[in-house]
Amino acid sequence: MLSLKDVLLQIGAIFQTRLDLAASELKETLDAAKVAAPLAIITLVLGATAYLLVMVALAAVVAGMLKSNPYRWPLAFSIVAGLWLLIGSTAAYFALREIQIRGFVPQRTLEVLEGDKIWIQNEANNRI
Repeated sequence: MLSLKDVLLQIGAIFQTRLDLAASELKETLDAAKVAAPLAIITLVLGATAYLLVMVALAAVVAGMLKSNPYRWPLAFSIVAGLWLLIGSTAAYFALREIQIRGFVPQRTLEVLEGDKIWIQNEANNRI
């Protein structure tokens, strides 16, 4: 029969193993982020520059269609901004929905911890 000290040592070892598992999952995620972050920054800067140039060109096209209006440039920029606001809002909705569906929780670790909880409860019930 196991003593209380042995059971506590086993529980401590189990939790240490689970913490190590969670730490390794987090380390893998951070390693991937370290590689992707500089590339993402470069992509954002170049993409933002191209985006601004395309938006000015699009606003110029819309302003060209409003030749008789003295406020054609503000109207053109407002029309283009409204269009992109609509598209951006739609993209944000889908992104949030995807995050809600998938989540950022380490699922493997939680599954193992849930199994450990059940095991500990069974062990405690068997001892009583």
